Amino acid sequence: MDFDQLRYFVSVAQTLNFTQAAKLHYITQPAISRRITELEKELGARLFLRSSHQVALTREGEEFFRYALSVLDMTASAKRRVRNIALGKTGHIRLSAISTLDHVVHRVLAVFSRRCPQVQIDLEFSTGMVQMSAINKGEYDFYFSFQTLLQSNESLSYLVTDEDRFHLFVPDTFAGRVDPDDFTSLAPLPLITESRSEGPFLVDQVFSICRARGFDTGNIIACNDLRAVAAFTNAGMGFTLFPGAAGKSINTEHVRSFPIPGDDALTVNAVGWDPRSGNSAAAEFLAVLRELYGGGDKLPLPASDLHQI
Repeated sequence: MDFDQLRYFVSVAQTLNFTQAAKLHYITQPAISRRITELEKELGARLFLRSSHQVALTREGEEFFRYALSVLDMTASAKRRVRNIALGKTGHIRLSAISTLDHVVHRVLAVFSRRCPQVQIDLEFSTGMVQMSAINKGEYDFYFSFQTLLQSNESLSYLVTDEDRFHLFVPDTFAGRVDPDDFTSLAPLPLITESRSEGPFLVDQVFSICRARGFDTGNIIACNDLRAVAAFTNAGMGFTLFPGAAGKSINTEHVRSFPIPGDDALTVNAVGWDPRSGNSAAAEFLAVLRELYGGGDKLPLPASDLHQI
């Protein structure tokens, strides 16, 4: 097994088309088919079901796909890290952020990158569920997230960065009928939001806000990420709710926004980290965070207090 085989396999798995995958790698279709067959023989399992009209992953192929992606991602990260060290990037920090907190990330990075230009920064935006999994695996040095999400993990310390208010985003054509205190006028429109499996903390608060204002949350369009939510809302397919700061960084060209009054429409943002980390670059990053947002970081909650969150 070699890296070319892994790359060919991933391309076929993503396109489900041997000819298209071959074009991506500038090789012939018979050549990529031969390399995949060799890989299957080495693994002792069929990775694809092939017919004259269709290609599909087998159960073994689906399982191997996750490992192949991980190996290729790790290899790319290793190459990037070594090159950066050769260029004088001696430190390294890894950041995870949920999509609605890019305004906080931008502010912190603007200061940190000027102060510590020798540090390599890896940043990934993701949904709340993906971030929860990353926290449990300790994959990043810092997590920009909702305070409620960070509180749910006993191993993290966190620092509150800001407070935001949910806004109601509706198509221009519907804006004249909106009352941010009463959502009953929105009944003809579906609610567009992230799926709960991707953003449980965000979606739970969205549902709570809607129900408190008379909207039946049974009429929804669920999306995998915030960009899809914005695209559907701009297309006039429904309305959505998300923190106001996020509206500044996505396309809302055909949408009107309204701040939603009430304490239940507030959300507290924070950044968390594992205090046991020995990463010296992370210590420098934490110093910037404390300068920007104060030094009163919160310690992990006792397990007995978690049920009160």
